[in-house]
Amino acid sequence: MKSIKEYKVVMAQGTGNLETVVNSLIAEGWQPIGGVFITQSPVVKRVDNYDVVETFSHQALVR
Repeated sequence: MKSIKEYKVVMAQGTGNLETVVNSLIAEGWQPIGGVFITQSPVVKRVDNYDVVETFSHQALVR
């Protein structure tokens, strides 16, 4: 088994943007490891009776 030399976690707003970032890094030799994880910001603003938050997708990669 090849040893890991580098590790990074990338973040993007939404899953579609994460796919673009991860596909670009795969082309550079990075390999995703583990699953995607999602986080949300604290409430950014309130609209009517709804809290508006930002959602971020994260992926760990190694090479």
